[in-house]
Amino acid sequence: MFSSLFTIDLMTLLRLCALTALLFGGGMLLAAAAFPRDRIVLAHIGASNLIFVTAMVLVAERDYLGSLAGSVVLAALVVISIHVWNRGTAILLHLRHGLREPAVALALVVLPMLATAFPEGDPRLGGAAFFGVVAWMLLRHAWQLYDALRVRMSRLLRLAVIAPKLVLGGFALLRAMALMILPASESLAFVDESGPLNVILFLIIFANLVGLNVAFALLLGTNLAHTAEKLHYQSRHDLLTTLLNRRALQEMLDREIARRSRGGPAFSLLLMDIDHFKCFNDAHGHLLGDAALIHVADTLRRVARTEDIVTRFGGEEFCAMLPATGPEEALLAAERLRQAIATAPFDCGDQTRETITISIGVATHELASESWDKLIGRADAALYAAKAAGRNGVSRAAVPPPELVPLLKPARNPEAAH
Repeated sequence: MFSSLFTIDLMTLLRLCALTALLFGGGMLLAAAAFPRDRIVLAHIGASNLIFVTAMVLVAERDYLGSLAGSVVLAALVVISIHVWNRGTAILLHLRHGLREPAVALALVVLPMLATAFPEGDPRLGGAAFFGVVAWMLLRHAWQLYDALRVRMSRLLRLAVIAPKLVLGGFALLRAMALMILPASESLAFVDESGPLNVILFLIIFANLVGLNVAFALLLGTNLAHTAEKLHYQSRHDLLTTLLNRRALQEMLDREIARRSRGGPAFSLLLMDIDHFKCFNDAHGHLLGDAALIHVADTLRRVARTEDIVTRFGGEEFCAMLPATGPEEALLAAERLRQAIATAPFDCGDQTRETITISIGVATHELASESWDKLIGRADAALYAAKAAGRNGVSRAAVPPPELVPLLKPARNPEAAH
């Protein structure tokens, strides 16, 4: 089995690697034109593949590769291809990247190769330096990827993504060691003969070329899903307090009202406003004002019932939706929240503490034709009444106008129909 492996034509492997890289590179560049958001990342991966194609073409040119200049250019192309690939994934994952690594890598590869031009220079040194640098770049980036994906992927998926780099980097390291241990006649035979190391090397290169591009596609898809999830979260949450925002509140009110129209239980709404918040901001500054908002949000979230949904309505206003809660129970819940805020002094620093209070307007959805904006309007009117009464209090909204149609219509009298 292994003897047949070593009879594989090396030129066939080179052409296969070049064709595969060409297809992946062209596909990535076409994808870059189709997906503007990830254009830079896809362009980097596409360019990396095409640079690798050029390197494979040079490897196939035996006469050119036999020269020192050809070997230096080939090594530089491989190093640049790896760097461009690493840079593309670094941009995708918002990792640090710069030009220092490729500059150092090129110097570590080119200088030992040029040193072989001298009569006393060891020709194996250039090859060992090349494969050593390649191993360093691949293994270092594999670790960066594994660490960067810690919060996005399971351990198994992370290992699957970096496996191609680990395998190729590990073999490059072994190749560098072999160049220093084996006799020069064996270790320097790169394309002149289909030796075991060369065949295995290009088989690994081909397998990893496919694996790296598939891993990148997996990485890109995971990143797109993560970005979509993040944008969805940001669209429904207040970034300062991490509470749900007004948009999310409206969506939940729509669902609750639809449930009410099907005979579901009544629910209540609490509209809350921090008393004298402008004066607090003027006295302590906006940074402490933001901290006070977070303090109130955390207190409301802690004291509210598990089923209650607390949101930031806007500015210093908060809102709580109380599912399956009638007016009397809603008043008790509002009073509990008011007392919790009033009895939790806010630490302003410098050993000073401020007492923060809130006013609350309570409205219960009891009639079928009342929309969520009318419900909020009644809660807002009750909130103003609480403020007019001296603040730090709770006020219940007026009963909806009689023209609204009751939710539970009386059953029709079958005899009246005759």
